[in-house]
Amino acid sequence: MATNQVFSVTPEFLSVKECDDLVALCDKYKDRWEDGEVSDEGIAGFAAKDPIRSCKTWFLQGDFDDGDEQKFQKFYRMIDERFNRVKLEMGLENWDIQNREAFQYTHYGVNDGYGWHKDTHDEPYQSENGMDPEWDGMNRKLSMSIFLNDFSEWTEGRFEIENAWVHGPDVPWYRVHQFNPEINPEIAKGTAIVFPSYVQHRVTPVQTGTRKSLVCWYIGPPWV
Repeated sequence: MATNQVFSVTPEFLSVKECDDLVALCDKYKDRWEDGEVSDEGIAGFAAKDPIRSCKTWFLQGDFDDGDEQKFQKFYRMIDERFNRVKLEMGLENWDIQNREAFQYTHYGVNDGYGWHKDTHDEPYQSENGMDPEWDGMNRKLSMSIFLNDFSEWTEGRFEIENAWVHGPDVPWYRVHQFNPEINPEIAKGTAIVFPSYVQHRVTPVQTGTRKSLVCWYIGPPWV
């Protein structure tokens, strides 16, 4: 695993077979996929020309066919356990993570992408707004994105993170870290990227093929 102040890269977080099995499960429920939504308008002055969001998404929850509930729960337990190990390896044992949201399967086709954004919300979750009461007062603190298919299956669709720790806060277009095999040879199908949810990131538009990933948000009390 490679880490810096902003993110960690964990190759083989999921095996190739685990990725294929999870994709097959998610594809089985394609009729439940929805258009990706976003709650804000992106980052004014940084990448306003970028499209906000275009993709298909599905939260891994609900009623399933016989046997599939157990399969999904196995993935939840396995991913949570491996995430906790990564969190410790990042030196974030003092970050108060108390829960997590349902995992989200994301499917990017040609011209789909997601402009610059952060995963944290301006206000913590509140049950009176229809959120889970167990999430009251919490916010997203750590995000994880897992590549579920091979990089040869799409072009562009780059996952990028603002990396101001390395390049400084005053050169926006030179402070971006791109995650792809050309820059990070260890990255492949099954690799997980973990980063603070307040860090700006994006997926550039896919030019050809299909890009598949799993997105996870771990939540806890906001910083004061």
